[in-house]
Amino acid sequence: MAEQNEKDSVQTTSGSGEHREKDLSIMDYSKTYGGISKRFSNVANEKMETPKPVAIGRVLIGLMAMLLIWANFQPFVQATVDGTTESVNFLSGDGILVIFFALITSIIMVFKNARKWTLLTAILTLAVIMIDLVNTMVQIKNNANGDIVYSLGYGTIFLLIGAIVMVAGAAMILVTDLKNCLLYTSPSPRDGLLS
Repeated sequence: MAEQNEKDSVQTTSGSGEHREKDLSIMDYSKTYGGISKRFSNVANEKMETPKPVAIGRVLIGLMAMLLIWANFQPFVQATVDGTTESVNFLSGDGILVIFFALITSIIMVFKNARKWTLLTAILTLAVIMIDLVNTMVQIKNNANGDIVYSLGYGTIFLLIGAIVMVAGAAMILVTDLKNCLLYTSPSPRDGLLS
């Protein structure tokens, strides 16, 4: 009986030693060939943490959405007649569309599966502003005469800044997501060594 217990303890010890050696060899292998364990830990961190460019992009989009809403109520075009200035805000044009696209962009940026569309909605916001701006400039040029002096208001500048920065923030999010997607889904040449 004592001999049997001694054999069991010897087998257990030798088995655990072999197991330890296997574990060590796998760890050495992963360190030597491409840091595969490091890539897996990066994937896990990606699921838990928001990448810094995505966080910055979200902040930019949120701030620019507020700026765009505010800028819609500011003077877009000003007309001066005999020293009297009157202004028109962007809501009299396509301001509602700009507010709609800005809000949609700031809402969908929060959801990981939908945030790839933020660049599209941000570009639509900029496109609406640019189309209205070009049309306004053409009308100002056509209606120019000595009695009325037309000029663009400061709301126009803030609309352009807000839309351009929003596009930049959305581009940061999309580029970061694409990089992460390519990084974690494309096979490494060294991964073939494990198969």
